[in-house]
Parts: sequence; structure tokens; C-alpha cells
Amino acid sequence: MEEEKRMMEEKELEEKRMMEEKELEEEVERAQQRARLLRAAENDLEWERRNDFDDEIPVEVEPNHCDVTRGVRHTSEQNEFELGQQLQEAQQELQEQSSRLEEQQQAAARLQEQRTMATADYRKADAGLTRALAAELATCRERDQVPSDEASLVQQLERRAAEVARLTVELADRGAELAAANAAKCRALVQAKEIAAKEISFQYRERKMASEKEVLEKQMSLLLESLKSQAEELSTLRRQHRSRVLQLQADLANKMDQLGTEQAEKEQLTQQAADLEQEENYRQQLRSHERLAQPYKEGVEKAEARSNEMLRSVNELRSLLSSASEQQSRLEVHLDETHTQHGQYLVERDKVILQLRDRLETYEEQLQAITRKGSLSDEAVEATSPSAAAVSRLLRQGMTLTQIFTGFSQAKEQLTATEAESKQFKLCLDQILKDIDEGTRAIQRQREDYESAVQTIDSPTGNNDEALRELETARAKPDGARRRLRIVQHERDRLAAQTADLAMQFCVPLKKVEEARGGRHHTPGRARAGYLRRTADRPASGHLPGQRGAPGANQELLSVVRELSAAREELNTQRSWLRPVDN
Repeated sequence: MEEEKRMMEEKELEEKRMMEEKELEEEVERAQQRARLLRAAENDLEWERRNDFDDEIPVEVEPNHCDVTRGVRHTSEQNEFELGQQLQEAQQELQEQSSRLEEQQQAAARLQEQRTMATADYRKADAGLTRALAAELATCRERDQVPSDEASLVQQLERRAAEVARLTVELADRGAELAAANAAKCRALVQAKEIAAKEISFQYRERKMASEKEVLEKQMSLLLESLKSQAEELSTLRRQHRSRVLQLQADLANKMDQLGTEQAEKEQLTQQAADLEQEENYRQQLRSHERLAQPYKEGVEKAEARSNEMLRSVNELRSLLSSASEQQSRLEVHLDETHTQHGQYLVERDKVILQLRDRLETYEEQLQAITRKGSLSDEAVEATSPSAAAVSRLLRQGMTLTQIFTGFSQAKEQLTATEAESKQFKLCLDQILKDIDEGTRAIQRQREDYESAVQTIDSPTGNNDEALRELETARAKPDGARRRLRIVQHERDRLAAQTADLAMQFCVPLKKVEEARGGRHHTPGRARAGYLRRTADRPASGHLPGQRGAPGANQELLSVVRELSAAREELNTQRSWLRPVDN
């Protein structure tokens, strides 16, 4: 949408410029028509005055009548001198207005050039904006992976948007300047119309005073002779200028042919420059791919280091697990043995307790019997019951039966504690085995990710190698393109200098023609009046065919000037096209 709006604005500006150029051409044609009408009116006035003078001249003139005639002649000369001065002032004012009009036209041309430069800058900014938008889309796709690149691209997009806004503001300023130039041109046109009205009033006053102008036949004859000589000089100058113009046209045709060949070479060079730009873009893409692959490589190296550490830790855990499992198996065997021994011990203890109870009863009976009989030795007690002997020894050492029972209960508690420790050790071993399984799964997943990352890195590296080979083969081409570009630039400078020389050579004879045609601007006073009298006799001089074709020659010269200006504009456009190639 923005590009369509820009195209519409450019079309509107182009249409306005064409309309203004047409209006300027129409104003120039109208001014030329008014000048021709003024000259024709002056000629008619002089012709009528001459006829009146021929009709009213008497054969014999009285002295008093001669005095009156001298007075009338003096007053008519004064009036003629005043009218000549007024006409000269009006023509000077007309020249000033025409110079102002030319300045306004030049200002409009400069504004047009500034507008073209602004549009070119706007196009460049628009192209940069589109490239920034494309880069922004690419960064949006890679946003999760490269957030820093996305931020930089967003900043670049903001800078480009600010640049586009600045260019739009500058374009609006140029439009305002162009509007001011148009307003100044309108004011100049209004002033030109006022001058034309003054010229019409002067013509009316000259017609009114035509009856007072007499006895100027001798001066008219002298002026006619000078006019004939100047007409002959003007015809020779016209022939010379026509031959010069034909030669310039032939040179211009040759230069246009050369310009066509150079334009074809320029198109080839622009195509080669575009190819080089594409190669540079592809090289930048390869660099970006390498930068993107670098974190993957670092991640892969880190993953390899982590996997190696995990493998070492797994090996250590496996060795610990094997040692712990061996120790656990030994502990389980020992625990089973202790359980069996303890069970056997308990069974035997119960049996022993029962036996001891029975024996105790028997021993009590025997003891009672022995007490009745007398004391019993230790050997006899140990022979009868070893456990009783051990208990008796403990009792002799100062231990009571409760102490003996507490020792037995402590041994039982130690046995239960060892069983609980063995169960806790089993739980720890199970947890270690679970952690080892989870670590192996994570290592397997990391290994799969590593393999996929290696595959993704291998494909861009292969493309990168292939692109580098293509780039090496394409690096030989820019040297030839640069040589051809230097040749074209040198030829372009030569053509520009030659065109400037031709323009200067054409301006000199054109100025001479304008001076020969408009020499009256430099003849003050009576010389001015004499020039008016010479121009008044142009209809009567039927033997001057060159003067009758002067408007046609003027039109031919104007057409040649327009063709040369068009050729110069085309050459300027070619230069503007070649400037990006130079850059």
C-alpha cells in the first residue's frame, strides 16, 4: 500500500510538472506573439506616417510654414524621444520579468532535481525497509534461538523507519518549495500581463502621435541601407549557424549511438554488480549459519563433557554398586546365618530354660538335700550343670539376675538394630539403582540429541563448503567488471566534457544571433528611434527575403535548442543511472 501511494504521488508530481512546463511554453509563445504584434504595429504606424508624409509634402514651402514645420518637428522629436524612452523602460521591465521568469523556471528545475533525488533516496530507504522487514521475518523464525539478533534487527528497523519518516518530511518540504516557486511564477506571469497592457497603451499613444511625425524620409533611407547590410550579415550568420547546428546534430547522433552502446555495457555491469551483491548476501548467510552452528558445537562439546562425566560417575556407581551388592550379599548371608543361629539359639535357649527349670527344681531339691547333708564344691556344680556354673560365676562376680537379663535383652536389641540397618541399606541400594537407570536414560537422550545436532551441523557445513568453492570461482569475475566499469566511466566523463564544450560552442553563436536580432536593447535615445524606423520599413522592403523567413528560422533554432536540451537531460539521466554503479 505504501508503494502504491508513493507511485501515485510520483505520478501526480510528474503531471503537475508537465502542466507547468506546458503553461510556461504557452506563456513564452504568447510573449513572442505580443512582441510580433508590437513590431507589426510599429511597422504599420511607420508605414502610415510615411504615406501621410508623402501625401502632405508641398512643392514649395513658405518661410513661415517652414518655421511651423520646424517647431512641429521639434515637438514631434521630443515626443518621439519620450515615447522611445518609455518604450525602452517597458522593454527593460519586460526583460527583467523574463529574467525573473527564467530564474523561476531554473528554480523549478532545481526543485524537480531535488524531488528526483528525494524520490531516489526514498526508494533506497524503501528498499532498505523491505530488506529490514525480510530480516525481521527471518529473525522471527529464529527468535527462540537467537534473541540478540532479533533485538539488533528491530533496532535497525526502527532506524530505517525514522529515516523513511525523515525522507517523507523532506519530500513534503520540497513540495512546499515547489508550490512557492509556482506562486512566484504566477506572480511573474501577472507582471508580464501588466507589462503587455502597458505596451498596448504605449502602442495607442504612438498611433495617436503618428500624425505629428513628419519629414524623416532621409533618415529612413539611411536606416534602410543599414538595415539591408545588417540583414545580409544576419543571413550569413544564419547560414553559418544552420551548418553548425547540422554538424552538432550529427555529432549528437554519434554521441547518442555511443551512449546506447555504453548503456548496454552499463546494464551488463549492473547485472554483474547484482550478481556480486547476491554472492555477498549468500556469503553473509553462510557466516550467519556458521555463527548459528557455533553455539550448537559448543553445546555438543559441553554435552560430550557432561556425558563423559556421567559415564565416569556411572562407572564409579557401578563399581560401588557391585561392591555394595557383594557386601550386601555377604551381609545377607551373614544375616541369614545369624537369623538361623539366633533361631537355633532361641530354641536351644528355650530348651535350656526348660531344662534349667527342671534342673533347678531338681537342683533345689538336691540343694535342699545337700544343705541338709552339707556344702557342694564348684567342680561338682560344673559337672552337674555348666550353665548353672556360669550363672553362679556371674553371681559371684557381683551381677544379679536382672543384670544378666538386661544383658540378654541388649544383645537382642543389637540384633534387631543390625536387621534394621540391613533393610535401610537395601533401600539405599534400590534408590541408587533407580538413579543410575534415570542417568542412563538422560545420557541416551543427550546422545540422541548430540547425533541429531551433528547431522544438522554437517548439512550446513557441506553447503558452506560448496558455497565457498562457488565463491572462489566467482571472485575472478569482478576484476574484469571493474576494468570495464573504469573504461565506461572514463568514456562517460569524456562525453560529458564534449557535451559541455558543444553547449558552450552553441551558446556563443546563439548569443550573437540574439544580439543581432535584439540589438535595439543597447541603442539609447535617437539610435533607438532609428531602429524603430528601420523596423517600420520592413514591410516596404520587399527585396529582403531573409527577413520574411526570420520567424521560421527562430522556430528552427528553438526546436534545435529544445532537442539539445532533451539530449542533455537524457545524458544527465544516464549519468544518474551510472552513479550507483560507480558507488
